[in-house]
Order: sequence, then C-alpha cells, then structure tokens
Amino acid sequence: KSAANLVHWSQHSKNYWIKWGAASDMLLLEHSDPNSADANTTLTDVCSCLWSANTPLCASPTYYLEVSKIPSCLTYAGYNAGAVTALANLKDGFFKCTNAAFCGWLSTTTNPCTGAVTAYTTSTTVGYATCDDAESITNSSAGKEAFKAAFEASLAGVKVTDTVLTKMGCDTTRRLSDNTRILQTTKPQVKGKFDYTSPKEAVPKQNTFASQLTTQLQAKNLPYQGMTVKTFAAAVKMTTAPTPAPTPAPTPMVDAAVAAP
Repeated sequence: KSAANLVHWSQHSKNYWIKWGAASDMLLLEHSDPNSADANTTLTDVCSCLWSANTPLCASPTYYLEVSKIPSCLTYAGYNAGAVTALANLKDGFFKCTNAAFCGWLSTTTNPCTGAVTAYTTSTTVGYATCDDAESITNSSAGKEAFKAAFEASLAGVKVTDTVLTKMGCDTTRRLSDNTRILQTTKPQVKGKFDYTSPKEAVPKQNTFASQLTTQLQAKNLPYQGMTVKTFAAAVKMTTAPTPAPTPAPTPMVDAAVAAP
C-alpha cells in the first residue's frame, strides 16, 4: 500500500508494520518498545531484503523514532512533517534514514525549527473553585510542569524557557481599620507567567490552552474541575533572549548480530 506515492507499507510475518519512503531513503518498523531487540534486528533484516545490506540506507545508524518529537518545520518530498505523519499514519518505532533534510536532526543536538526565533513573555490567569485547589497547583512542581506542557502544546513551534505560577485572591480577609475586617471578594486564581521563544509573535488561544491544561492536570491528578481560563495578554518581545536548552539527540541503536538462517 502507499500514501500519495510518498510512503509504502506492508505487514511483516511477525505482525510488525513496516513503512518505507518511496525514494528508498527511510525505513520504519513500528514498535512501542524502544528496547525490543527482536524489532531492532528485524528492521535490519527487512532492509537487506528490500535492498541490500551495503546500501547507504541499510548501512546507516538505527534510531528509535518518537513521532511526537519530529520537528514541525521539516518537510519530506514537499510535504510538511504533520502531513507526512498523517498520510502515512506514522507511529513510534525503529528507524533508518538517509534523507538529511528530514532526518538530519536525529544525529545532532540542534532542533532545526528553533533557528530563527524571538523571545517573548505573556501571562494569563486561571480561576479555581477553592484556595486549596489553587494552592495545590502553585505549591507543586507537577503544577508548573502541567502549565508549561499545556502552553507548548497550544502553540506550534514554541519553547517555554521559564514558568512562574502565583496564587492570587486567597487572603480571606483584609483589614479595613484597626478594629474592622471585611471578607475578600476576589476569587481564587493562579496567574501563569510564561517566557518563551517562538518563530512568530503569538499567544495560545484561550480555549486551546484550557483544553490542554485540563488534559495535563488530569494526567498529574491535580484539580481541574470548575477552572476558568482568561484570555492571554498580548505577547511582549523580551530585550534579552533566554538561551533554550539544546534538544537531546536520540541515541543510535546498536544493531544486534543476526544468525544466518
């Protein structure tokens, strides 16, 4: 089978799905376990069967490809990374590739999509039902991680460099005079301030961020029910750009020796 003459695929006798580029420049054996020796060696066998062991593709290193980490700015045969992933229904697995434009990032520590970016800062506030809920977010590293992950998932091509969460509206009383106190009427909130790099001046859409944040908080068993997300403030360009951490390169897999049948 094929998708727009872009990627061909077939099912191996071991039930692995094999996918390869129409230009014979990439080969993927889908498997959810990056430590599977059998899947790794089967990829080598398939490559030799389709072409030969001494071709550039078969002689190239084997990587474990996580599809979610493919840089979004890359293209293959004129299609962007998202289109390739969708058309071929790519999934994680053992991978060989000689197309430098699409796969060169696998052997480096640089994400090619972060070459021309600008540093910005923005903020939003998230309302919660109780101060206990707000406090459980601001007092945990998991809360900070959830906000960061939701921000990055809501805006293509961004990298969050700093996240600051502040609890607001949780002073239950305030002094009106020496002898009088009144109830504080401000509702519990968490203010999220984000410093980030982006190829364009943009902030997440309110509904998109709310959906992503719900998903992240649920996954970390943090409160999310009844929360309300306000519209983000306009992005402000930072005068001094932060230095993002380099993107870790996937570790090449060492092909195991295969006994002759």
